[in-house]
Amino acid sequence: MAFNPELGSTSPAVLLDNAERLDKLVNGPAAAVPDRGGDSLKSWRLQQQEIANTLVNFQENGGAMGFSSLQELLAFIPDKANVLAIDTSTGEQYLWNGTGVGTF
Repeated sequence: MAFNPELGSTSPAVLLDNAERLDKLVNGPAAAVPDRGGDSLKSWRLQQQEIANTLVNFQENGGAMGFSSLQELLAFIPDKANVLAIDTSTGEQYLWNGTGVGTF
């Protein structure tokens, strides 16, 4: 990635360009905004949208459950895959993948 002018420039034009880019990233629509080097940056709204979509997908296709002991956790068999289970006595996390439980 080549910057023109170089990184660290004190040019007022670069400062103005950065301020305009920041305004688009923070206050603009859900979009990707190119940085000064041409790489794509996700706007704040796009990041919020992606997180919301991920949470909806997680809730629809799995979820997280807490159990008071490992024995209680292992005795439960969820009806769908991709369920995160947490042994609340130790904080250990397990993932039900549809065929068995794996430890994180």
